[in-house]
Amino acid sequence: MSLSDSANWAVNEFADADLGDLRRTQRLVDLAHILAQNPKASLPEACGSPAMLKGAYRFFENDDIEPDDIVQSHVEAKASPTTCPTIASTRCPWCWPCKIPRKSIGAA
Repeated sequence: MSLSDSANWAVNEFADADLGDLRRTQRLVDLAHILAQNPKASLPEACGSPAMLKGAYRFFENDDIEPDDIVQSHVEAKASPTTCPTIASTRCPWCWPCKIPRKSIGAA
């Protein structure tokens, strides 16, 4: 996935997430963006810098962030197969939390 495609996908999927603080939502978009660029990379590899990695760990450890709020943003985005970062897979791992088979994403 190209840099601009992953950025557009991340914004489309997660920019409307209500995580209680706009900085948390921005961190979610940033993390989705970097992980979509290289979905097979480990978190330290994907983050690329100690600062981004520390921010990622702080995000994931934050008890004020509810996983359901992230999933809800994804579900409401009504992603289409053309924006999926792992289009080659039979079940998109980005859709796994809501258990939507990739072929049904974007279906009317």
